[in-house]
Amino acid sequence: MSISNWTSAVPTKIMKQIYGEGSLFHKIKHHTDSTFELEKEKIVLIGMNDGIMDCVRPILYNFASMVEDGFLADLGNIRLKQSEQVTQFIIELSQSGYCPLIVSADAGPFKYLIQSYLQQKKGGSLALIDEQIPVKSQGSTADRLLFPLIELQEKRNKDIRLFGIQKHLNPKEDFESLEKQSIDYYRLGQVKSAISETEPMLRDCRFVGLNGRALKASESMDRSNVNPSGLNIEQACQMMRYTGINEHIQAMCLYGWDNSYAPKPQTAYSIAQLIWYFIEGFTDQKGDYPVKRKQLSAYVVATKIKNKNLTFFKSKQSGRWWIEVPHKKGKSLLIPCSLKDYESCALGQITDRVIDCFQKYYKD
Repeated sequence: MSISNWTSAVPTKIMKQIYGEGSLFHKIKHHTDSTFELEKEKIVLIGMNDGIMDCVRPILYNFASMVEDGFLADLGNIRLKQSEQVTQFIIELSQSGYCPLIVSADAGPFKYLIQSYLQQKKGGSLALIDEQIPVKSQGSTADRLLFPLIELQEKRNKDIRLFGIQKHLNPKEDFESLEKQSIDYYRLGQVKSAISETEPMLRDCRFVGLNGRALKASESMDRSNVNPSGLNIEQACQMMRYTGINEHIQAMCLYGWDNSYAPKPQTAYSIAQLIWYFIEGFTDQKGDYPVKRKQLSAYVVATKIKNKNLTFFKSKQSGRWWIEVPHKKGKSLLIPCSLKDYESCALGQITDRVIDCFQKYYKD
């Protein structure tokens, strides 16, 4: 595809800056003129026409390189504003084997990701890292865009997972709505107290969105974020790394940043860090998912659910864990879990994740 039809080139003033030896800048393939063509790159960076990514680029480019030549490309900034055209562009990139990483002031691009997600026949999961439950009561669709997906979840055979939800910002009725529709959500305290436990829940997500307001105000210094509670930058970066490690990831969107004028340097620095750790995780993919049983070691736990022993599997390549859930006669599903799930069940203490797996996926 001709990238110049979709995006404008990376600004010349950014390209002319001096970047250190060994920096990421020297490993990125940049869209600088109409002759630019994608080849075998894995991740493609995309900004919107709001100027935010242009403030992030000089910081990100100067970070240490963790990629080889031909791994990463920067496509510049989206030219088009019509959602249908942007959706088409993202779908084409994803279907061609590229993983778009989009940075935007508002949630618009994540809406486009949701649209492309709904158009896919295959199942999968979608995750949102946010402080609020995205339902109609939370305001305009410019900020809260998941409720159409929530309504279609059962018909589409797709899972939705929400991370970092803060109880004081969400009415009780919204939590009840999530529970009624069996949508997984993890409150801020749960996420912060055991950040490593988010890895299994991000492991099979095809699309992930991170709202900048999920970070505490002191971390991002974004003008639109005044909430003193939220994730710190280290926790958010760890979740970004987990998202990158996920072999199923098709697209990532960072949004929710003030665009009334250029972001503060600390805001741009925070965004650059989030991007860097996603890329770093992507480079560390182990190739053990989708799961191949010959690459797994089995561990049977005598504790029973549904009158069956529990069987856990550990990857010989990555050390990651799965639990087997009977799904149809003669078949079963392997659902991502953690070492903690196995150790707790081995001691006779069935974790909430294991219970949820059987409630959601078990079919005799």
